[in-house]
Amino acid sequence: MLKVFNNSFPGAGEILPVIQKMESQHGITCTLLGAGARNVWLADYYQGNPGATKDADFAVFASSMEAYTQMKNVLVSEYQFDDSPRLPLTMLSPSGVWVDFLPFGPIEVSHEIPLSGFERAAQVHGLAEACSHAIPLEYEGMKAGNVVSLPGLVLLKLISLDDRPNHRLKDA
Repeated sequence: MLKVFNNSFPGAGEILPVIQKMESQHGITCTLLGAGARNVWLADYYQGNPGATKDADFAVFASSMEAYTQMKNVLVSEYQFDDSPRLPLTMLSPSGVWVDFLPFGPIEVSHEIPLSGFERAAQVHGLAEACSHAIPLEYEGMKAGNVVSLPGLVLLKLISLDDRPNHRLKDA
């Protein structure tokens, strides 16, 4: 298990207890991705503040759009997250941290998540593969979801660079 520190990503101290409860009470496993995952891995080695990021990104296994919507409804009703109508996969935590919950699994259609009212579907290439090798996270002595492995993190970064290279220049 990798230990998570409060400064690993914005809102870690607020979001990870919610992830713990979502997993134990609702059977929903979330896997930390992106810069938050990078920071967890770096903090494991350096025991300090590894770098800045403004949001948190999680992959969520979803059997259907209804199951994904139900998860978001629980976050709103039980944990006071705000659902963003302009960004269908993004929520705002009670303290104001943007959190992306990217669904994958049987909900996918050709590695995409159709989003009603949007021209472009969400691309989820590689999420299932990366999440299948994720490492459990420990926060305050309890399991709090997973973190994508280092090879999975590299895989997802390469896929995202290929998906929209003009929007990912800062990530290269």
